[in-house]
Amino acid sequence: MVFCLAFVQFAGLRWNSFITISLYGGLFAWVVLLAWRQRALLSGLGAIDTLFCVFVLWVFTSLLIQGPDQVAWRFGRYLPFLVILPYVCGRLMRAFDLRLFYNIIMGGSVVLLMLLAFDYWQHLSTLKIYSRWPFFGHDYAVLLVAMLLAASLVIFSFFFLTGPGKSCRELSSRQLVQLGILGLIAAALVAAASRGALLVGIFGTLCVVLLVKYRSFSSKFQFLLFLAVIMSSAYLLLPKQQAQIYAKSLALPDTALVTHSRTLVWGSGDLVGGTWDPRTRHPAAKAGERAGRESVPIFGASSCRPIEQGVDSIAIRFVFYQEAKAMFINSPLWGVGPASFGRYSCAGVMGYPHSTILQSFAELGIVGGLLYCGLLIVALVNFIRQTVTSGAKTENAVEKLTLSLFVMYLLTDQLYGNYFMAVGSYFMIGVAASRRANPAWNAAPELGNA
Repeated sequence: MVFCLAFVQFAGLRWNSFITISLYGGLFAWVVLLAWRQRALLSGLGAIDTLFCVFVLWVFTSLLIQGPDQVAWRFGRYLPFLVILPYVCGRLMRAFDLRLFYNIIMGGSVVLLMLLAFDYWQHLSTLKIYSRWPFFGHDYAVLLVAMLLAASLVIFSFFFLTGPGKSCRELSSRQLVQLGILGLIAAALVAAASRGALLVGIFGTLCVVLLVKYRSFSSKFQFLLFLAVIMSSAYLLLPKQQAQIYAKSLALPDTALVTHSRTLVWGSGDLVGGTWDPRTRHPAAKAGERAGRESVPIFGASSCRPIEQGVDSIAIRFVFYQEAKAMFINSPLWGVGPASFGRYSCAGVMGYPHSTILQSFAELGIVGGLLYCGLLIVALVNFIRQTVTSGAKTENAVEKLTLSLFVMYLLTDQLYGNYFMAVGSYFMIGVAASRRANPAWNAAPELGNA
């Protein structure tokens, strides 16, 4: 998607729904063809496959029970493209395929750095800096850019640390190039000012450092120090608007957040004595109204002050997390319905709590929440088990890097996520299922140096 946005921008075209339909339609047809040709790899269904199918069926059945809700079915249309499709891609993977995929990500990140520099230079004279740069003409592209940079930071770190050189004097020419690219990626990730992507990128890199046993402690420390110096230097060079985004994170909790959290915890507004009913409509309530659509915040209009005042995205997320918790407490069995969180939130009817785990419990109830968490836990346990098993074989085992990326995406989903769009996690869950059940996995070569 991010490269399509760049192409459309540089070609002087305008993005429209036809491009979106063509992109995802083409990808869907391509993966269906690949799945048919490689159908032998899909044999031997395991526990992860079963959990995934049951979860998807639960979401789809809940959508049917909910009826003709336009907003819910708008999210429901994502199921084939952003849920099932990435899972099938992961399910078709072997170790050799993952090696190719990781090399593509690294190459793509280098191309992305060049595109970002060109985009910035092209619009330097007309660029107005508010808080984040609108990459390729779209404000939301910053997250796509930052997440690709975060993944490439983790992958480049793995290949650098598992290279032949153990000290600065022993680094190969390839490792020196990788280290230079890592510096550029780290600086670009800070400059993008996407705090969540920076956090998960650092967390994934720390996972790599802990899992790699090949290097000494001092060598790992020097590597982390190098990244810290690059990131700190990039921060100091940021314009004031970008730097303030990070400064707000360090200033929390602030007075507005603490005051608001007490209001949420003790309850007010529409939640009185546990009698709030998500099916009850209040036409007069217009708090949290977005794009001309009406929502009814579960804690009442006063709870939306952090959103209305634009306090900070961290404070706003805290409101959403509390709302999701309240929805589950008041409707624990079935939840408020898939893609219905926004109807009872300050986020507006198209909103979601930015946490897939909280969203699954709030919208799908105890059954849907446990199914989703069970899927994540089983996949994570499988990755950990395979990582421990492969540790004695080779330092470059595919499981070490894949586990680090899976953990990174799990954290990402608790900061940005929507279970209708958690593409990275579903792909990695599919990889875990393939590692467990794919008959051709063990015949594939191990992951080597890029």
